[in-house]
Amino acid sequence: SPHPGGVLLARRIAEAIQKLHGTLVPTDRTHTMADELHILHERLPVVAQRIPACAKRIQRILRACDQLAATVAEPKPCGIHRDFYPAQVIVHHGHLHLIDFDLYCMGDPALDVGNFIGHITEQSLRELGDPAALRDREEAMEERFVELAGKGVRPAVRAYGTLTLVRHIYLSTEFPERHPFAESLIQLCEKRLGL
Repeated sequence: SPHPGGVLLARRIAEAIQKLHGTLVPTDRTHTMADELHILHERLPVVAQRIPACAKRIQRILRACDQLAATVAEPKPCGIHRDFYPAQVIVHHGHLHLIDFDLYCMGDPALDVGNFIGHITEQSLRELGDPAALRDREEAMEERFVELAGKGVRPAVRAYGTLTLVRHIYLSTEFPERHPFAESLIQLCEKRLGL
């Protein structure tokens, strides 16, 4: 959040999700990088249909996502939330409560943190007009997670953060109030993907 204390809260959220990753709650469901890419390859062509002028850019973005995904090391899967973003954390009397586990599955723990950070970036762009407005929260969360999970997770966290932003291109065309942000999101993703 843009409120004071956001940086400390971001660190605590990283600790909370890492604690979840350490709990061995059994599940038969899995979510892999291939699944993540499948979602993008399913949703992004819809954007190309809705905004035909962007079709070639969307194709380039998808190819770049495939290349980025190929650089992510094979994870040690554990139980992950899989839909982790700010609305899934309730702060009450100083305690953190994680909610909404309907997508809980075995997967890459970096996905949860990257997804959360990607949502912060998108929210910063949409509500504050600057994707870097809450970067201090994003960095605090990433740093704390890396401290707990090991330096090797950083590239995966960043990759998942970028893939989350790409998914938001599709979401920006789903909700009328988000339509004005589609172009800014496409530009941001192109920049992140080095296009």
